Amino acid sequence: MRTRRNQKTGSELPELIVVIPAHNEPSLDETLLSLLHSHRAVAFQIQIIVVVNDSNSSPAGVRKMNAETLQYLKLKKAQFAADGINLTPIDSTGLSAVASGVGLARKSGMDLAASILSEGGRADRPIVSLDADCTVSPNYIREIERFFRENDADAVSIHFEHPLTLAIGKDATRAIVEYELVMRYFVDGLRRAGYPAAFHTVGSAMAVRASIYLAEGGMNTRQGAEDFYFLQKIIARGNFFELNQATVFPSPRPSTRAPFGTGQAVSKRLSGSDCPKVHPLVALNDIETLFNSLNHCTRKTDCAEITSLCSPAMKTYLQQQKFTTVWQSALDNTSTDRTFKKRVYAWFNLFRARKYFASEGFDLTRLPVVDAAKQLYGDIIHSAGTPYVNDDDVSLLLEIRKAHWAGKRYAYVI
Repeated sequence: MRTRRNQKTGSELPELIVVIPAHNEPSLDETLLSLLHSHRAVAFQIQIIVVVNDSNSSPAGVRKMNAETLQYLKLKKAQFAADGINLTPIDSTGLSAVASGVGLARKSGMDLAASILSEGGRADRPIVSLDADCTVSPNYIREIERFFRENDADAVSIHFEHPLTLAIGKDATRAIVEYELVMRYFVDGLRRAGYPAAFHTVGSAMAVRASIYLAEGGMNTRQGAEDFYFLQKIIARGNFFELNQATVFPSPRPSTRAPFGTGQAVSKRLSGSDCPKVHPLVALNDIETLFNSLNHCTRKTDCAEITSLCSPAMKTYLQQQKFTTVWQSALDNTSTDRTFKKRVYAWFNLFRARKYFASEGFDLTRLPVVDAAKQLYGDIIHSAGTPYVNDDDVSLLLEIRKAHWAGKRYAYVI
């Protein structure tokens, strides 16, 4: 692999850059060591940007931990440099409470990564987004670099698995299993219904080419769900893939720091909330009917022809969302069937799919996620090498993971 150097500093340019926001993270050492181990399987340079962040209203304990983290990173730079890793700490502490948060931290790191790669003539290389409480598989670096080198993908969603063995106690294990089942049920259910762009949108398990990141205006600064909204822009481009050959292991720890995500879900369950509920399998028929029609539509198709085939609940939802206006706008701004369809698909993104299942017209009774998952993944259960035990939810999740990892690579290309 040809070595290229930064014209200003003379340092070797990275093949990829990993960006990690860090806020009050006592386990960052585990994250960095797993990356170090993964990097030893390759012979090229990488860069790891760690954005240590807090606000001027953060508790003293958080500010103390962040100060220690910055010092730790400075001490580790030489060790990582000896292994071909440019470890770059960014001090983003003491910001105003309004401006701070994970969105700004992730954006700061990814903006810097995009600048480094584009100015170095490597805008086609990936920026990899990770969290400071994750670890990665030994082949993580190698597989990400190889995938972007061998495939013309804009971005990828990376396979993830919450470590069940690290969850403390039976209740914590149950909470994390249920949370991951909710995530997989939503995405895999949409895929089976024929929804073309169903992907996991996890900030710690995604990568995007620097050129695409810049073209789409970069990361947003939301203080939660920044990854979800960012990836809606990228997926809508129509050249998005999933990468199942490497794995991210997000922490299963409880946390109330963010309004969404693993930590929040585990905390709620441990505090006594019921098993999370999801839309029943039959609800996916509404999505399937709509996208079966959209898959066969052209610019000559009448919008009323599409909506006439939908269920009453979907009709109501599309009317509330002014679907006829969206349809006309797509006609006015495209000249081919492909671009027309792409524009309509981009409108009915994962955000609107979620909104549909929560809409007023949607009156189907929701089911505990474990029960719904048993229905959706019945074929996986029945084809498993060992019989599935009904009350062993861990076994169910493990079988789903195995099928996902070994299954056909999913991509949205239009």
